[in-house]
Amino acid sequence: MLERELTPSEISRVNKLVRKECCNHDCGNCMLLDDGDEHTCPQLISRHLFCRWFEKAVLPLDQKLLMDLSEGVEPNRDTCQMCGVVIYKTSNRQKYCERCAAKNKRKKIAEYMQKKRGDM
Repeated sequence: MLERELTPSEISRVNKLVRKECCNHDCGNCMLLDDGDEHTCPQLISRHLFCRWFEKAVLPLDQKLLMDLSEGVEPNRDTCQMCGVVIYKTSNRQKYCERCAAKNKRKKIAEYMQKKRGDM
């Protein structure tokens, strides 16, 4: 459903909903992952919507949160032109994620220096 990283306020709202409404939440542990050992609820420690049970059964209980997390809410959301990962633009000229921007900058500098030295 949601590919982007949640904001701190969204994380707080999701965690409150998990603790209050999720039937698989037991004192910070997830009963779905119970194999004899205690496992921390993955949704409580993640910055993304990780738990499918939470998405399908618990999230619809809070319609406002569901609408806030819907994909059309983020106007600055785009994809990196090099690798295709979802990015959140900080300016209207941004085309690449941080990793690809650094790679592209190094490539452009190398091309410029080769041209300047007359290697091309």
